[in-house]
Amino acid sequence: MNFKQYLNEMSIAAHGDWRGTDSFFSTISLPIIKKWKKIGSIGNFEVRKFESTKTSYVAGFFSEIDGKNRFRVVIRMELERDTETESIFSQYGQIHVVTGVITDLDYRGQGIGKALYSYIVNKEKLSLLGDSTQYFGARKLWAAISKDSTIVVDILDIASGQVLEKNVILNHGDLDSQFDPKLWSRDFDKVFIRPIMKSIK
Repeated sequence: MNFKQYLNEMSIAAHGDWRGTDSFFSTISLPIIKKWKKIGSIGNFEVRKFESTKTSYVAGFFSEIDGKNRFRVVIRMELERDTETESIFSQYGQIHVVTGVITDLDYRGQGIGKALYSYIVNKEKLSLLGDSTQYFGARKLWAAISKDSTIVVDILDIASGQVLEKNVILNHGDLDSQFDPKLWSRDFDKVFIRPIMKSIK
């Protein structure tokens, strides 16, 4: 394995929060959102799904903006299927890596991220694998989800093919530096260690 591949497999506790990419947008026009399949709801928000090379989920609502009916995106999540990890850990079914998730600033702190993760795991029946780099918000979210009674979080070593711990409770404080050392590190000593969540049912 070359050094670049080695770095890409790290479970690194990155400073701060993920800021998203150009693929995130706060509203979607009516013709475009019609291409996204409505699959359910979270509270008052519609959940929609779009599949291409990646699988994208959005939750939001329709609103009139500048005289036009548009879909207001409250949260967006990008997933990429990891067939290599799937072949090693077949007991988890379909495994997807969360490559990005971002919540609109106006809706942060309301538990919407946790609700969308729970929806995807429990309703879509996907197992979600933590990305190689975990920002503060993502680490806090994983810690919260590990305490959810409908979801199990395990810790994998994707290099050795071992399940290191099952049904773990992850801890994270209110500060960026207060992460759980059994999973995250600022350095390279947690090579290949990833969290995975699956439905308890």
